[in-house]
Amino acid sequence: MQRVKALLHLKDSGQADDSLAELRAQIFYILAIGGLALGAASLVFSSAIAWSAGMPLVSAIFVLAYLALLFFAASPRLAMHTRI
Repeated sequence: MQRVKALLHLKDSGQADDSLAELRAQIFYILAIGGLALGAASLVFSSAIAWSAGMPLVSAIFVLAYLALLFFAASPRLAMHTRI
């Protein structure tokens, strides 16, 4: 909390923009990792329920849908990092 207060008090200096951008990036990554973990947990539980109910095809559809979402979410970011 002290660091956040210190970053907010740097508004007038040139370091404020860099520090706030770093803070925003850290918050984004924390939220992204949390979303991935929540999605993976949901995938595991829904696949287990579908599998135990005797519907392995539905379980496979859940897995493919999650992998497709990961691909479409990560592909623009990967394309920007690997651009020549």
